[in-house]
Amino acid sequence: MRITLAAGLFAIGVELPQSYLADHAKGLLVMVVPTMAFGWLVVAAIIFVVFPNLNFTSSMVVAACLTPTDPIISAAIVGGRFATKHVPLNLRRVLSAESAANDGLAYPFLSISIYLTIESSKRVAIGEWFLVGWLYQVILGTVLGAVLGE
Repeated sequence: MRITLAAGLFAIGVELPQSYLADHAKGLLVMVVPTMAFGWLVVAAIIFVVFPNLNFTSSMVVAACLTPTDPIISAAIVGGRFATKHVPLNLRRVLSAESAANDGLAYPFLSISIYLTIESSKRVAIGEWFLVGWLYQVILGTVLGAVLGE
């Protein structure tokens, strides 16, 4: 999963102009974070109702995998001859960036769900998620990518 996700995000990063994400970060965060969190909880609730043998935390794990499923839709709109001819460049770019952000944001949702599943205490799970998931994997990964990518 990590290799596939990294390859897809890398491809989108190469296609976008160099400062596109930095210039549009605020808009992308407003567009992606609330909708992703809401979608994650709604899908988890649906899974919880449909599969009564799962507890809600397990439903959140499955929902974290299902929530960001938009690559086929965005690929049809962003790439190909038809898209190049009929979809404006700025719309193709924002859709690519949103798709990448959406797919990348799935990881923190998945990791908190997994930590809540495997840890005995919610406090320990959230601490692990913050330290390992956010500080080490997300923040350090972003910093290394920014430094090495320049």
